[in-house]
Amino acid sequence: MTAAAAAILAIWVGGTGGSVTAIAPIADPTAQTPPITAPPSSPPSPPPAALPAATAPSDAPPPLDRAAAIALLERWRTRLGWDPAPPIVAGPGSGANSAAILVLDQAPPEAVRRLQQRLDGWREAMRAHLEIPAEDLRPLAILLHQTPDAFAAAEETLFDASPPRRATSRLHPAPPIAAINAFRDPDESMLQPTLARLVGRSLLDRPQDPAPLPAWVREGLASQLSTLALPRHPLERAQRRAGLALLRGGGDPRRVIALEADDPAWEALDGGASGTAFLLVQWIAEHRPRGVAPFIERLRHGATLDEALRAGTGLSTDAFIAAVQRWHRYND
Repeated sequence: MTAAAAAILAIWVGGTGGSVTAIAPIADPTAQTPPITAPPSSPPSPPPAALPAATAPSDAPPPLDRAAAIALLERWRTRLGWDPAPPIVAGPGSGANSAAILVLDQAPPEAVRRLQQRLDGWREAMRAHLEIPAEDLRPLAILLHQTPDAFAAAEETLFDASPPRRATSRLHPAPPIAAINAFRDPDESMLQPTLARLVGRSLLDRPQDPAPLPAWVREGLASQLSTLALPRHPLERAQRRAGLALLRGGGDPRRVIALEADDPAWEALDGGASGTAFLLVQWIAEHRPRGVAPFIERLRHGATLDEALRAGTGLSTDAFIAAVQRWHRYND
């Protein structure tokens, strides 16, 4: 973690309680277990090579400024018909390309203000970790609902979408503004990791990027970023257990790497797919910390996985998978 991220987290972040039950991981009975050898020491990260110039989609609209974002949320609030109408709590933002986080929530105003400040701190720590320039941030709207049914109704009313079965939160990254729509779980130990993960996803699912991130990178990074906001949270431990069970039980990480974004395996955050993706990304963050940003940027520019891994870790795809398997044979 960068010094900037550490300083921000020292101000904003605190642990939470709760428990999560791990779901059985994906297993591959045909996989062969290589002979056990002592894990080698990790060489330093390779220096990042120059990136090609980014080419954003030509039809990408300009970001809303803070005033326009607030006006949009006012229209959404009217369409939702909330009575009494709660205030929109917005971060300060600055300039035409304001990066304000705006929260529309029926909770008491002081609680909403504290939440908005916490979300600002989380996103800034994540931005620093990913080495995203501050001027590249966009406004982010967060709508919180008192019941799961109200969340589902807002999906249809505001986003013309039908949420997946059992879903209680969704990120809508497309313009005119990235928006998190979610049920406000009264259990803070569930609400906080949900929001932390979606705030992280808002930094990863960017319509202006030339290419989308692979599903396992996006899911693993979202989990890894949420640990910056909520270290030692029970969900992190559950994901670790599920990923370790797959890796140590003969499962092949390549099956997780091959999963598409809409695969049902991603629905269980404490399942084998999400847990393995988390461990793969966490290995890069821990063993090649200088390689996280180059790895992500290569993928965003359309590089193959092998090209991106070589840029970020100095390893081919096969060597990377072998290194992760070898490390977790001895380490949790």
